[in-house]
Amino acid sequence: MGGTRRQQIATWLAERAYTLDELVRACGVSKAIVAEDIRHIARSVHPPRRLRIDPSRCRQCGFTFTKRERITDPSRCPRCRNEWISPQAFHIT
Repeated sequence: MGGTRRQQIATWLAERAYTLDELVRACGVSKAIVAEDIRHIARSVHPPRRLRIDPSRCRQCGFTFTKRERITDPSRCPRCRNEWISPQAFHIT
């Protein structure tokens, strides 16, 4: 692993989209630490590149969490209250 953890995460996100859980498994640290790293990376990516967030979706009713600001995944759908939610994915484009 070359560079800092944040540099490595940024390199991975430039290659393809990753979910928060995939990054946690790859880094071996807590979700809170990786979420903070993603927040920092989002602020430090230089234009024209940016951190793209593919939103979570309810697998029951199809509701898309488009206006969600949090890095962590939602726990349940506001429309149908189901907990079967696909995770959001992060990618530097």
